[in-house]
Amino acid sequence: MSVPQSSIGCVANEPQDHIVEWNWDNTTTTGKSGSLTQNTITAGSQTRLTTYWPFIIWEDSSNNLQEIVYDCTVPGCWSMAPVNVSASANGGLVIVPQTQNLTEMDVFYQRDDGKVIDYSRNSTSGLFATGMSFI
Repeated sequence: MSVPQSSIGCVANEPQDHIVEWNWDNTTTTGKSGSLTQNTITAGSQTRLTTYWPFIIWEDSSNNLQEIVYDCTVPGCWSMAPVNVSASANGGLVIVPQTQNLTEMDVFYQRDDGKVIDYSRNSTSGLFATGMSFI
């Protein structure tokens, strides 16, 4: 029986709030460190992280949202860029597909004023656009 590969990204409090990747495949039940871990990406101490393959959205130490995309057209296969919005420290954060073919993704995050914002990401262009806010 073949076990499909799985990958988890998380914020590890040690060392220094780095984002780590852990992979499992049919060769191990304990898993092993993934290629993202070597990038030593530092998150905020109370950050939230959300992922929907191949996207990871997280908060940096200033509560600005950042994006990591698994994309092997760039060296090392990981592309990182700011999303250019600020979120509430330890606020809600989630990414969900808007369309079946993943050409549009919705990132919902909470601002400091408590409002939940829908931020839409076009997967083809990589551009974000504000959708709507919720009370």
